Amino acid sequence: MLALPGFIEAQYFDPHREDDGHWTHTVQYILSNRDALDTYLENDAPRMRQDGIDRFGDAMSSSRSIREVVNTGTPDAQCLNCGATLRGQYCWNCGQRGNTRLISLGELIRDAFGDMFELDSRLWRTLIPLVAKPGHLTAEYLRGRRARFMPPFRMYLVLSFLFFLLSTMLGDGPGITINDDVAEGIEEGFNEAREAELVEDLEASGIPPEVAADVAARTAEAAEATLALTNETTTEAPAEAEADAAADAESAQADDTPCDFEAPQETGVPWIDRQFPLDRQQRLCEDVFRDKGKRLVERWIDNAPVAALAVLPLMALLLKAMYPLSRRYYVEHLLMLVHFHSFLFLLWSLGLTFNAVTLALGLPETIVIIVNVLGWLFVPVYLYRSIRAVYAQGRAASLAKFVVMLSGYLVATILVILTTFLFIIATY
Repeated sequence: MLALPGFIEAQYFDPHREDDGHWTHTVQYILSNRDALDTYLENDAPRMRQDGIDRFGDAMSSSRSIREVVNTGTPDAQCLNCGATLRGQYCWNCGQRGNTRLISLGELIRDAFGDMFELDSRLWRTLIPLVAKPGHLTAEYLRGRRARFMPPFRMYLVLSFLFFLLSTMLGDGPGITINDDVAEGIEEGFNEAREAELVEDLEASGIPPEVAADVAARTAEAAEATLALTNETTTEAPAEAEADAAADAESAQADDTPCDFEAPQETGVPWIDRQFPLDRQQRLCEDVFRDKGKRLVERWIDNAPVAALAVLPLMALLLKAMYPLSRRYYVEHLLMLVHFHSFLFLLWSLGLTFNAVTLALGLPETIVIIVNVLGWLFVPVYLYRSIRAVYAQGRAASLAKFVVMLSGYLVATILVILTTFLFIIATY
């Protein structure tokens, strides 16, 4: 075609398969002027169409559409974005509009939210099958049908950002602290450990075990009685002394934490034990008990998006190992997981919104529990159906690999949580 007079360039688009099984090939030609097109339609088009019929018979059909370039009034104008010569209102190379006028506020709003209200937009063409057809987006992307959907990694980033934003606004968020009962239980456990240690010391001194236990118990009771008496005295203090007593109590509370370790608490891992000597363990323990773990939780929430992202490459390696004969690249396995995790973030975002709305309306908490349980039960079903849709294996093989994937998710999640926790503690 490009050898014919007046044909300037041609662009061949990715073929796609129709529902009836036929393949559609699309080529766009650009001609120099209308006369060249008329010459082609009169002299060359019938000959070339007949040549196709002679080669393929009824197996081939063809059609054409003709679009005329609109004169922009600016000869040889260039696109301000990519520098290509403009042949119409929009750049043929990058798609940017050739008109350089400033857009209005209404157009800016339409550009930002137009896709949300157009049922045929890429947003809904992506989100609806993401929820209703597990594995469909991955399969379509691998077949080359990509322009109609949102790019997978962009969708992952948007949905993950939406989830963490909603979890901060609607969930417990950074206000989570170590519960008072939990803190008291931990402190009680330390007191019991100290009492047991006192018993061991007394027994080592030659005191009979029953006497040692009685002495340790009486010592603990005396300490509790002294503390109770101090609290009672503080409560009955004159009003002018209450402020000073409260300040002293707050200062004492900062130091009265079950963090007075006599020896470093070892994990058995030499590298970790070297990073956390005795003085650092005591300081970390005191900081956590001083603000009831608020800062620790805030650090965890800050690192949660990176931790969630770290699971993806680990699970993609597992998929690559489970499907050695699939001839798929590592990135193709990663793509399936990107779509699956995007679904998880969307499901969790909808769950947070539903919970907040239900509680705000005062509906029974049972409804929230039932809906959340159904949502969590749908997750493994979604994963299994995604595996079948993408890898097209039988039920038995898909079920076996589904079980392996669940085990892999458990191991990968534990590894990522431990690594994230060590990172937070090391930089605390």
